[in-house]
Amino acid sequence: MDEVTGSSPVWSTMAANISFLKRIVRYKNVRFIVAVAVSVLILGAVAIALSYVPLPAERLFVSHAGYTLRYPADWIIGEVRRDSSYESELIREPLGRATIVISSHRETRLQERTGRAAVAKETELGFTGSPNYSLDFFGWITPEAGAEYNGYVASGLFDNSSGQYVFKEIGILDPAGSKVTFRTEVLAAHVDELGPTVDAALLSVRGGGSKRIVERDESAPRMSADEAKALVERLPDFALYRDSALERGMGYVLEAEDAGSLWKVRLYVGGSSSGRTLPIPLEQWKVDKSTGAVSKTVF
Repeated sequence: MDEVTGSSPVWSTMAANISFLKRIVRYKNVRFIVAVAVSVLILGAVAIALSYVPLPAERLFVSHAGYTLRYPADWIIGEVRRDSSYESELIREPLGRATIVISSHRETRLQERTGRAAVAKETELGFTGSPNYSLDFFGWITPEAGAEYNGYVASGLFDNSSGQYVFKEIGILDPAGSKVTFRTEVLAAHVDELGPTVDAALLSVRGGGSKRIVERDESAPRMSADEAKALVERLPDFALYRDSALERGMGYVLEAEDAGSLWKVRLYVGGSSSGRTLPIPLEQWKVDKSTGAVSKTVF
């Protein structure tokens, strides 16, 4: 039996391939050979080019609570921690020196005024009455404890068993019955290196849709520009931009543009649009004149 053309299927396949290659060479199918060579070269060039494409610097995180934020591409998404009324999502720096946590708590007391006041008091006491916290700042969006829509900002030092952390926390008390918090922690020894990164992540937080701040009857008088701006000023994300501007010694301007059934409320940080000063950052909300529904828009 011939060694190549035996009954084995493997040998038969190899023999067929060898025969095919011999025919290509015998008939000098130059066009085919050139096409194959060019294809190989193109694939190689593409592979080399892709190897020089930089990886994205940041990624978009979409939380279960309906919010999004941008975080460094090399940071790690941790496990989701949850129980019957609590859910927490974690993003951590690869070496464990900083974390970003988004938490959502079901809190039915927020659905009525006295309950909102109680939750607000407990929240503030959790910071001011704990020996683990040394606060630099704590403040509410509105001082009215039972306000329909409220939120807070806290910052300072936090001590736990693993070390001392510089923290910032933003909390939103939603009258629908949930409390959402955004918290960053950086080991104090690395705050100069990682502090700007977690601050940028906080500033990138966006809500997942419109937020109805007040309910108004359709027959009620349409709200004025000042009323629309007052609604926007009660939003936690507005307060975050405002405080960031003030910390940098910059001013801010809110302007309301009449857009028929809506007010387009714009935030300019660092100057006004009329002064041609570059706004940093630039945000815009839409406020329904009849219902008071507020939604974030993109320019």
